Amino acid sequence: MPSVSCALAAAAALLLANPVAGGVMPPPRDVARYKWLVNAGSNASEPQQVHASFGEDPMTSLQFVWSTRTAADTILRFGEAGKPMTSIANGTSTPFDEPVQFIHRAAATGLRAGTTYSYVVGSPAGGWSNVSTMTTAPVPGSPEAGALVFAVYGDMGLDNERSLAWLVKDVEAGAFDAVLHVGDLGYDLDSDGGLRGDAFMNSIAPITARVPYHTMPGNHEIEGGTFKAYRSRFWMPASNDALYHSIDVGNAHFSMISSEMYFAISEYGLLMMPEQFTWLEKDLAAVDRTKSPWLVLMLHRPMYCQDDDSQGDACHTLTNPTRVGYFGQYALEPLLLKYGVDLVVGAHEHFLGLSKVLYNNNASTAVMSNQTDGSILFRNPGAPVHILAGSAGCPEKLDVLSPTQPEWSAGAWDVYGYGYLSFPSASRATWSFRNDTDGSIINRLEFQQDHHGPFAA
Repeated sequence: MPSVSCALAAAAALLLANPVAGGVMPPPRDVARYKWLVNAGSNASEPQQVHASFGEDPMTSLQFVWSTRTAADTILRFGEAGKPMTSIANGTSTPFDEPVQFIHRAAATGLRAGTTYSYVVGSPAGGWSNVSTMTTAPVPGSPEAGALVFAVYGDMGLDNERSLAWLVKDVEAGAFDAVLHVGDLGYDLDSDGGLRGDAFMNSIAPITARVPYHTMPGNHEIEGGTFKAYRSRFWMPASNDALYHSIDVGNAHFSMISSEMYFAISEYGLLMMPEQFTWLEKDLAAVDRTKSPWLVLMLHRPMYCQDDDSQGDACHTLTNPTRVGYFGQYALEPLLLKYGVDLVVGAHEHFLGLSKVLYNNNASTAVMSNQTDGSILFRNPGAPVHILAGSAGCPEKLDVLSPTQPEWSAGAWDVYGYGYLSFPSASRATWSFRNDTDGSIINRLEFQQDHHGPFAA
């Protein structure tokens, strides 16, 4: 019997080699994992892979993306939950060839802050998605803003997707309000002629159709420097093709960038790195800390890491480009002090890692204390704390931790799972982590910051 990988490859090859009339490829009936193609039936214009993100103003706009196998109108119907969906937004569709389909985008604007809306996407001729709900961001400083919870993780694939079942349970229970996926989505969305991308997007649809899902690219999205599948499938607010963007949600500002611009130099880094760096500095400088007191930088490849360096990753070195840049230019770490970035969240390495208060490889424990409930309190840190959350589950399994931890490390755990990040007030933030092995909550942190703004050098 041929292996599963051989069967997938054969099915993908068959699809790519034998398109039918109208540009629609027949589904691989023997590959059950690709549920969209297997179960699509005769209605090839049925919406699939529905996902959403906050719009440019998260309090008043939401952005929706979905796919159909054939051309269809792009219509979003919505209304406040419990009321008729009488509002209509027409969007745009773009042909996509990995595999052949049409990707639709439509935005709901003029919404009310902190309000839940019911919606469907699709068309009268092609059919509609199931009715779902999505909630706009609340007003900063409000009780609702303090109650927001963000699910945070990176490196979740289609295989060994250990966190997926827990995430679906959590979103159904209302345990979090948005997702921040720190790169490596599905593990090569373009694989198997793009069928892997379809399967991954449908696998996360129970989450992405219910809460805003924000992303940034990782190394598995590079696709020869084009980021084609990633750029096509994801739509982030006011972004450069979803490669970097920022949002103000609740009591926090999130700047989400592409670390790959520091590594895929031969493909596009020399062109895009300066552009992203300029954008990031302007973005950080423009944050109104009276409205968004907490400042979080997110990028796939971490500045620091605690695994065994068997792969020779840059995060083990003093010359990590994301920290120090190239030839004295485009260094990210100095921006952390200059603008008072509170937290830096990365992934790429497959474990859970925590730093002490850390800058330029120098750490401090002076503001850290263990609490009676087992949590760690960081009281008015004078530099960022780094969190590494790259163990949502992928084909590469967990990394081996270094037997000798660096001096700056506050802990590392070889466990699958994802984090919960919240900002209850202007002066308080919390982090915890769900261990997917048994569902337990570990690594509980609390941050107190009474003096938001630039850190002293």
